Amino acid sequence: MVRALLVEDDARDRQLLTAALEFRGAQVICAATDQDAYDLMATEDVDLLIADIDLGEGTTGYDVARAFRRRSPTLPVFYVTQIESDPAPHQVRRSCLIRKGMSVTSIADAILDRLSSGPAGDASAPGSRGGEAR
Repeated sequence: MVRALLVEDDARDRQLLTAALEFRGAQVICAATDQDAYDLMATEDVDLLIADIDLGEGTTGYDVARAFRRRSPTLPVFYVTQIESDPAPHQVRRSCLIRKGMSVTSIADAILDRLSSGPAGDASAPGSRGGEAR
């Protein structure tokens, strides 16, 4: 069973994506803020990180991902965002970007299918932009 940490500040998005991931068999641990995620990092082992890029109040999913990667350098990271601009300069290496315009079921499918096919960024998924940021 895959254990995922979902960092999403929007309660509705967090609830819907959690339900979709759990329906696919994942165990989801949720954090509403970067600080919640950092607190969980100290106590939880996870197989992947799913983070909204814009977490409000001046923090980002990139910040959370970098902190987790210091602890676990190969942790797959999936960004789920509504941001239209290209975030590539800020991405963490070996990560995948998925746009929120898709249904939550499609987002969950893209994440879990991509995870099972190899490291984040190795395969393309509908509505996503994979690859390594430089």
